[in-house]
Amino acid sequence: MRKKIGIIGGLSPESTVTYYLHITRRIVEVYGDCSYPEIIIYSVNLEKYNIWREADQWDKIAEDMISAAEKLEQAGAETGLIATNTMHRVFEQVQASTSVPYIHI
Repeated sequence: MRKKIGIIGGLSPESTVTYYLHITRRIVEVYGDCSYPEIIIYSVNLEKYNIWREADQWDKIAEDMISAAEKLEQAGAETGLIATNTMHRVFEQVQASTSVPYIHI
Protein backbone atom coordinates (compact mmCIF):
# COMPACT_ATOMS: atom_id res chain seq x y z
CA MET A 1 0.00 0.00 0.00
CA ARG A 2 1.49 3.31 -1.07
CA LYS A 3 1.23 6.45 1.02
CA LYS A 4 -0.85 9.36 -0.21
CA ILE A 5 1.49 12.12 -1.31
CA GLY A 6 0.65 15.79 -0.86
CA ILE A 7 2.36 18.27 -3.14
CA ILE A 8 2.43 22.00 -2.45
CA GLY A 9 2.51 23.12 -6.06
CA GLY A 10 1.80 26.06 -8.28
CA LEU A 11 5.06 27.67 -7.26
CA SER A 12 5.85 27.17 -10.89
CA PRO A 13 3.71 25.00 -13.12
CA GLU A 14 6.84 23.42 -14.56
CA SER A 15 8.19 22.24 -11.23
CA THR A 16 4.80 20.90 -10.12
CA VAL A 17 4.49 18.91 -13.33
CA THR A 18 8.08 17.71 -13.05
CA TYR A 19 7.56 16.32 -9.56
CA TYR A 20 4.31 14.62 -10.57
CA LEU A 21 5.87 13.10 -13.70
CA HIS A 22 8.95 11.93 -11.84
CA ILE A 23 6.91 10.15 -9.18
CA THR A 24 4.58 8.42 -11.64
CA ARG A 25 7.30 7.48 -14.14
CA ARG A 26 9.53 6.13 -11.39
CA ILE A 27 6.72 3.80 -10.26
CA VAL A 28 6.59 2.36 -13.77
CA GLU A 29 10.39 1.91 -13.82
CA VAL A 30 10.52 0.21 -10.44
CA TYR A 31 7.30 -1.82 -10.46
CA GLY A 32 6.59 -2.20 -14.17
CA ASP A 33 3.00 -1.06 -13.88
CA CYS A 34 0.85 2.01 -13.27
CA SER A 35 0.14 1.46 -9.58
CA TYR A 36 0.76 5.11 -8.80
CA PRO A 37 0.26 6.42 -5.29
CA GLU A 38 -2.62 8.79 -4.70
CA ILE A 39 -1.24 12.30 -5.24
CA ILE A 40 -2.97 15.42 -3.96
CA ILE A 41 -1.76 18.74 -5.35
CA TYR A 42 -2.56 22.01 -3.61
CA SER A 43 -1.71 24.80 -6.03
CA VAL A 44 -0.91 28.14 -4.42
CA ASN A 45 -1.13 31.62 -5.94
CA LEU A 46 2.36 32.21 -7.32
CA GLU A 47 1.86 35.97 -7.72
CA LYS A 48 1.38 36.40 -3.96
CA TYR A 49 4.62 34.51 -3.38
CA ASN A 50 6.49 36.65 -5.89
CA ILE A 51 5.30 39.84 -4.17
CA TRP A 52 6.16 38.53 -0.70
CA ARG A 53 9.57 37.27 -1.84
CA GLU A 54 10.44 40.62 -3.44
CA ALA A 55 9.38 42.40 -0.20
CA ASP A 56 11.42 39.91 1.87
CA GLN A 57 8.24 38.80 3.66
CA TRP A 58 9.18 35.18 4.15
CA ASP A 59 6.93 35.01 7.21
CA LYS A 60 3.89 35.44 4.94
CA ILE A 61 5.19 32.77 2.61
CA ALA A 62 5.68 30.41 5.54
CA GLU A 63 2.16 31.11 6.86
CA ASP A 64 0.58 30.45 3.47
CA MET A 65 2.59 27.28 2.92
CA ILE A 66 1.63 26.04 6.39
CA SER A 67 -2.01 26.62 5.44
CA ALA A 68 -1.48 24.62 2.24
CA ALA A 69 0.20 21.80 4.21
CA GLU A 70 -2.73 21.71 6.64
CA LYS A 71 -5.18 21.43 3.75
CA LEU A 72 -3.18 18.57 2.25
CA GLU A 73 -3.15 16.81 5.61
CA GLN A 74 -6.94 17.27 5.93
CA ALA A 75 -7.29 15.78 2.43
CA GLY A 76 -5.48 12.65 3.58
CA ALA A 77 -1.85 13.24 2.62
CA GLU A 78 0.50 10.97 4.57
CA THR A 79 3.73 12.51 3.30
CA GLY A 80 4.41 15.73 1.45
CA LEU A 81 6.77 17.82 -0.56
CA ILE A 82 7.22 21.39 -1.76
CA ALA A 83 7.55 21.43 -5.54
CA THR A 84 10.20 24.12 -5.90
CA ASN A 85 13.69 24.82 -4.61
CA THR A 86 13.39 28.47 -3.53
CA MET A 87 10.51 27.92 -1.11
CA HIS A 88 12.51 25.35 0.82
CA ARG A 89 13.84 28.41 2.64
CA VAL A 90 10.74 28.03 4.88
CA PHE A 91 10.81 24.22 4.95
CA GLU A 92 11.59 23.94 8.66
CA GLN A 93 8.61 26.16 9.59
CA VAL A 94 6.26 24.15 7.37
CA GLN A 95 7.52 20.81 8.72
CA ALA A 96 7.24 21.97 12.33
CA SER A 97 3.58 22.92 11.78
CA THR A 98 2.32 19.59 10.46
CA SER A 99 2.38 16.00 11.64
CA VAL A 100 2.87 14.82 8.06
CA PRO A 101 6.54 14.20 7.19
CA TYR A 102 7.78 16.37 4.32
CA ILE A 103 10.66 15.52 2.02
CA HIS A 104 13.36 18.19 2.07
CA ILE A 105 15.37 18.55 -1.11
